[in-house]
Amino acid sequence: MRSLADQKDKRASADMADRFDAGKWFDGKCIRPSIYTDPALFDLEMERVFGAGWVYLGHVSELPQPGSYKSTWIGKEPVILVRNASGDLRVLRNRCRHRGATVCQEERGQARHFSCAYHGWTYDLDGRLVAMPEPDGYRGVVSAAELPLLPAATVDDYRGLIFASLNADVAPLREYLKPALPYMDEFLDQGAPWELAVAGQFKLLARANWKLILENSTDGYHFQYTHRSYLNLVDTEQGERHRVAKGTSVRFVRALGNGHGVIHGPRSSSNEARRPRIAPREWDRFVEQAHRDHPEQADRMIASSVGSFMNVCLFPNVSLSDLFLRELRPIAVDLTEVRHTVFKLVGAPDIANEIRLRIHESFNGPGGLGNTDDVEAWRRVQEGVQAAPDQWVLLNRGLMRESDDGEGGRVSDGSDETAMRGAYTEWARLMSAGGASR
Repeated sequence: MRSLADQKDKRASADMADRFDAGKWFDGKCIRPSIYTDPALFDLEMERVFGAGWVYLGHVSELPQPGSYKSTWIGKEPVILVRNASGDLRVLRNRCRHRGATVCQEERGQARHFSCAYHGWTYDLDGRLVAMPEPDGYRGVVSAAELPLLPAATVDDYRGLIFASLNADVAPLREYLKPALPYMDEFLDQGAPWELAVAGQFKLLARANWKLILENSTDGYHFQYTHRSYLNLVDTEQGERHRVAKGTSVRFVRALGNGHGVIHGPRSSSNEARRPRIAPREWDRFVEQAHRDHPEQADRMIASSVGSFMNVCLFPNVSLSDLFLRELRPIAVDLTEVRHTVFKLVGAPDIANEIRLRIHESFNGPGGLGNTDDVEAWRRVQEGVQAAPDQWVLLNRGLMRESDDGEGGRVSDGSDETAMRGAYTEWARLMSAGGASR
């Protein structure tokens, strides 16, 4: 029998779906705080945003050969991203067809099959049920052919970035990504002439709603304040700190369409001008060693390791940031898993990848200063909005100076909240339309 609490939550979710009005949550310039705290709204988001659209799951380099797998999530749904015996990508729902237990417990690995530890039902890499212990008990009732692991409705990748959807009617992946493709290409071309591959990942739990972390991906306003101690530690000049948050000529923010957004700094052909603020001492040693030990490759190595001063946020759950990728997984209305992934350059000298790891560690790692600042800021916002659910939160910075970018999006100063408003516009569309695809 369901508990009274379970029944109450189910009724609240059903009521939310029936009476949902996006304007009560986002009016184009402000947000109702309970958008971050209402459990029924969170459940509806898992259905209409994460359950009906494209969700980032991983990179092809994480699945190097047949049998390679990664267990992950699409909203609340546990799934297995796996390369089958023919080398094709599959996304299988991680749920035994017998009693519903998960059949894959490890986060990643190599397998020939997936087996449920409860009653031994076993599935191959395409999800077919290949072993049903004591099958006599099912004779004339069901057959193994009728009970494969259910697949995601569709899976596709763009230049190695893998996305999946539970919605068979979702728009084609490239159509969904189209507004962001130039910036995605800029990120994916950073390693030229070497290919990118996943080198490692840090995970953390943030006591915050997933949308707070999504917002942060295009928030140029916070950097010099939230990360002040970090900037002081790396001895950044005052002028450089000032430029991070001010000046369209130096940094711009753009709402791209379909909920995607980008914050972008100046393009420069000078490696010295693009010298990273992060890990400056390690960087100087890297440049010296590159010229000394690999003179013919030094310029390419340096150019491939400075990043692009860019965050492109792909709605709803991933951002591509300089040398890194940030993926978020909603767990509860006030709890989100955040994964920071760093890419290596396949075939490049070791020192080129070492500097990328050091930069990643110094900002995103458990001992880094940048990421810990953000996590604490998100927690404080979550705490504040929980305490004042009727005091609307501002999302109106830069409204008076943003403009049409001529490509279907909106552009403004690098410290403005234009891209966040674009993300919430798509959120409101999906939530109102019941997750309908364009």
